[in-house]
Amino acid sequence: MKSEGLTFRKYNNPCLSLKIFSDANFGGDALTMRSTSAFAIVVERVGTIMFLSKQQTTVSKSTMEAEYRSASHAAQTFEGFMNLFGQLGILVSTPVPLFIDNTATIAAIKTQATSFKLRHLLLDHALLREMGHRDLVSPEHVDGLHNPADLGTKSLPAEPTARYTAYILDSAGDHVL
Repeated sequence: MKSEGLTFRKYNNPCLSLKIFSDANFGGDALTMRSTSAFAIVVERVGTIMFLSKQQTTVSKSTMEAEYRSASHAAQTFEGFMNLFGQLGILVSTPVPLFIDNTATIAAIKTQATSFKLRHLLLDHALLREMGHRDLVSPEHVDGLHNPADLGTKSLPAEPTARYTAYILDSAGDHVL
């Protein structure tokens, strides 16, 4: 249908403005105890260009670890979009906020040193730190009540499901959470 798909409109601002929302449920699969990652990459005034919900490949030992893996996957996917936008000559306003609802994860990302407790997350940590140093992403806190990535990690009551779905599917990209 002609009404489906992304519509890019010409605006005075030559840079795209993006937001990334990331979430994870800790040990959500009762059988394997694996967590589920979910993230959304949203272009303001355009809409969601990526929404993914996927079971993590390993068992996380803490909520922070599950959230860290989800944020790393979201940032890695975003980096692919940055490469595509660059090849197309499209400018993106950076750093892009990477919204995470877990403050321990945000603190760990912003920490210079890798603690002994995070050794098993070394590659995720290195990726997120490097993207922060390159001013590509900036980890920021989002209240759990305003994180559309929740839609991909857990069953939600009707009201937040409707609100998050409207935000994710809003083709104009201007729906307010």
